Order: sequence, then C-alpha cells, then structure tokens
Amino acid sequence: MSNKTAEKQSNADFASELAQRQFNLFANQHNQSYASLKDQTARINVPIYGPEFHCYLRDAYYQTTGHSLRPNDVKQAQDHLATIAKFSGNKYVVNRRYSFDTQKLELFIDMCDDACTVLHLKDGKVSSMTQAAAPVDFCFDENMKPSPVYLADKGDWQLIKKYVNLANEQMYPLLLAQIGQMMVRMGPYVMACFVGQAGSGKSEAASFILSLVDPSNNPMQASVGNEKDIAIAVQNTVVLGFDNVEPFSKVESNILCRLLTGAGIRTRKLFTDNAEIVLNACSPVIVTSIDQPIRTDDLMDRSITYTFSRIPENRRMTKQELSASLEVDKHLIFSAILDMIACALNNFDLLQIESLPRMADFAKFACACAPYFGLTSKQMLELYASSQQEMVADVADDSPFIRALHRLISRKQEAWQGNATELLKELEFAPEVAQKGWPQSSIAAGKLLTRYSEVLNKLGIDVEKIERHRRQVRLSKLPHFQPAEEIETPKPNIRRTTGK
Repeated sequence: MSNKTAEKQSNADFASELAQRQFNLFANQHNQSYASLKDQTARINVPIYGPEFHCYLRDAYYQTTGHSLRPNDVKQAQDHLATIAKFSGNKYVVNRRYSFDTQKLELFIDMCDDACTVLHLKDGKVSSMTQAAAPVDFCFDENMKPSPVYLADKGDWQLIKKYVNLANEQMYPLLLAQIGQMMVRMGPYVMACFVGQAGSGKSEAASFILSLVDPSNNPMQASVGNEKDIAIAVQNTVVLGFDNVEPFSKVESNILCRLLTGAGIRTRKLFTDNAEIVLNACSPVIVTSIDQPIRTDDLMDRSITYTFSRIPENRRMTKQELSASLEVDKHLIFSAILDMIACALNNFDLLQIESLPRMADFAKFACACAPYFGLTSKQMLELYASSQQEMVADVADDSPFIRALHRLISRKQEAWQGNATELLKELEFAPEVAQKGWPQSSIAAGKLLTRYSEVLNKLGIDVEKIERHRRQVRLSKLPHFQPAEEIETPKPNIRRTTGK
C-alpha cells in the first residue's frame, strides 16, 4: 500500500491492517487476545497487549510509511485488533513452555531456542520437532530464555548435589520428583521450602532450579504480597519463587494454599472499579527462609521442607566459577530430569499403590519417578512421610506453647480435660512462659489449639472439642504418641537397588 493510500486512513486503522496481513488473531482459554505468526519452523503467539506486539506495530508502520506511530494510535490499533480476536477469532489453548495431555500422558516442551525446538516426551522416550509441527500452541514474551539443551543418554542427576546442598542426602530423589511435577504441570502441587542458616546456598539453589524449569529474567520475589500481585505473577511464570521470606501470615498461607491446589484467586480488573476477575490458577511454588516460615496446618500438609547445611569453606566458589560450572552441568541435570519424567509417564498407569497420603497427586507422580532412582514406591512414600514429620518437628520446636503442651501430656497418665483458661493455669510454671509467642490470654491459647490441631495430632496428641458452650477440650494420647524427650525426626534407611 502506498503512502498516499495510507493517508486516507487513520494511522491506527492502517497499523491494524498491516497486522492483520501478517498475524492470525484469536483468543486463548482465558479470553485474552493473541496474535499468531506462523512460518515453516515457528508459530509465535504473543498477547496483543504485550510489549512484543506493541514493538511489531510500531516497526511495521515505520518500515511501510517512514514515520513513527504515536502511542495513542498504537493503543487504538491494539484495541481494534483485540476486539477482532475476541469476537471474530477462534479459541485456542495457549501454554507457557509446557503442555501436558493427561489422557495420552504426553508432554510437549517449548525450548524457546533459535531453532524453535519442541521436545516430545511419551512412552519413555524423548523426541524433538519444530514448533510449527507441534500439535499444541505456546506463548512467548521477552523475558523468556532458552531452556538447557537435552543430551540423550547423558543425563546425570547426581550433579545436582553440587548446587543444592541438602543436609539429608536421601531427599534428592524427592526434590527431583518435585521439579519434574513442576515441568509436567500436573497439579495440585506441593510447595518446596528451603530452610537453612545463612551461607547454606538456599537462594542460589532456588534460582538454579527456576533456571532449569523456566529460564527467564523474572527475579524471585521478596514476599507473597496480595492476591492481585499473585494473579499477575502466575500469568508470567511457570514457578513462583519467594526468597528469604518471614513466617507466613494466615492470609498469606491461605493464598498459597489456594494457589498450590488451584482453588482460584479473585482480583479486581484494572480498568473498572466494580468488576472482578476470577483466575483459576494452579502454580508450583519455591520459598527460601532461614527459619521455618510455615505456621498453619493446611500449608504444612501442602509443603516439603528441605533443610540445607552450611557450605564448607573449601567448597565455596566465586560467582564466575559457579556460572562456568553451571554452564556445563545444567544441560546434564536438565537431561536427567527429562529422562526421569519420561520414565514416570511410562510407569504412571502401571502403578499399584495401596494408600496415598494427602496431596495424592504429587505422591503418585513421585512414586512413578521412583524406578529411575532404583527405589520402590514404598520407599518414595517413606521419604515423603519423613519430610512431613521433619516439618512437624520444626513447627513444634518453633512454638513454645506446643513444646510445653507436649511435655504436659507426656507426664499425664489420663487424658486432660478443661478450657483454655484452665490449660494456661496448668502450664503457668512451664519454662516457655516467658518466651516470645506464648499466648497472653485464654482466647489466644484457644486459637493456637485450633491452628495447631493437626500438628498435635501428628505428634500423637488428639485435640477433641467436647462442650462448645464451655469451650472445653480433651487432650489425649494417640497410639503413635512419643514422649516429648524422645521426639526425633525419622530418617528412613533407604538402600537403592539400581540407579542412574
């Protein structure tokens, strides 16, 4: 079209016409407007309101007319194209980096590389194809980086020990299974909680895992924030990371629980005052903290705590040395994780498990990964149970009220019965009374009993409310109760029969 013809149209209309010649317009599963550019090797899908498409409009207009497109004209063109996409275009599911078919048990991975490679995991094998040949659609944004290269038959999962300094070496298979579930996008998810003293490499380990699952320029966040922040973040990343967090409040714990299980997050639309968006998001989460940040039963059941050891002085590396080492090893670790996922998907329908714990989706996937490490399903479930017991011990140790209560019940031959005021009277000479966190009223003590009822249950103490009008409770020992002085975190003795 000549410049003279362009002058007969508004600048916005002409830019819109240029875009429609190049792009196929459609709406995704969330009714968001997208533009798709397809050639022989790639099918690039970008949000119409995204910065990539904004740049395309300005560039295309300049290349055609020799003039720049004003911001207001760009906005008008985007609005027009978005209307066409929503009301005249088709509906397609658009995935970020990973697409998993639960029926066929096959996984597609957009490698985001210059060759537009897509990996296909099915029947225990990993194959490759071009993005244009893949039967699924992926989105792209400027923050996404290429995934590590897959090297067939060269994966080595043991190399992750160089960069993730776990205190209990037997926990590595469980962590790798958790990373695998993040890639497969088979929720609900279990949160990975990295806990350890300063100098144990928690933050570096979390950043490294994020670089394997979803390499991008998006940094880890400092706090959970509110539902609006989370709703925005989950649309721009595969895994949410929170670094050096403080203990979670009840509100933050509830947000994380809903995010891990996909219960939905509500937030206000940006351009109205009275409308809301309900985002049915289900996202994996990694957090790091010096102290155990989990304080509620629900989030505790949805988490696995990995304790880190301080890195010895003779094993420390400079940032340059670490980057050089990672540049070689990340491809081998990534390849091992994909081999593990392929193994798991091949085993998934063959699993026979008598009983599954809470968060059964993760537990089953972990059991499917077990043969890759030379473990049985029972051994993997023992690792999972061990991690849960370790978290119970951490939470109990952080609460002076729970420690004193556990010691009290240890000394009782019969069940204790009374209200919160009487319980505080019973514990008035406990050494923990003066410590931070001790309840200062019967109302606070009652709330702690309710909040930590599941923790107490796992410690072997049953909390039963018997007379609501008098707010009485009965505290009794369960069959698995252990005296307070004998409590230790169990460490299963697992011997691998085979392994890679």
